[in-house]
Amino acid sequence: MWSIVLAGRKRWRAQPRVWYRSEGRKRDLRPSEASLVGPALATFIAALSVRYRLSRAKIAELLATWLDVRLSVGSIDRCIREIGLACEPIVEGLIEDLRRCGIINADETPWPQRGHLRWLWVALSSTTAVPARRRDPRFDR
Repeated sequence: MWSIVLAGRKRWRAQPRVWYRSEGRKRDLRPSEASLVGPALATFIAALSVRYRLSRAKIAELLATWLDVRLSVGSIDRCIREIGLACEPIVEGLIEDLRRCGIINADETPWPQRGHLRWLWVALSSTTAVPARRRDPRFDR
């Protein structure tokens, strides 16, 4: 059981849910060491996508212009997905840290994404922060 604290007041108790769903991403993706892209470049590509929010086409353009590396959009997409799968154990560890804390703070904000309104939830403890995107503003879904 988690105790959820919103705006300084305990609001409800809820069963922990899976915050990170990756079943759709895992389908047809098997990370392997046989790749056109090494781990450093794959991490750089993922950072450009996630941290700097560049599209796959913009990443391809940047790599070709600045690094003289020509990769297809599909190869760039595969790099981003493989890095996401590699980070999955780290996210699971963060979720376990939240579960052990017992009392966490959670907050949500609307987040427009591709013309649809999504909700960005962030669960916080004194040492851990885990974001989660939802289609619905309710926490328990």
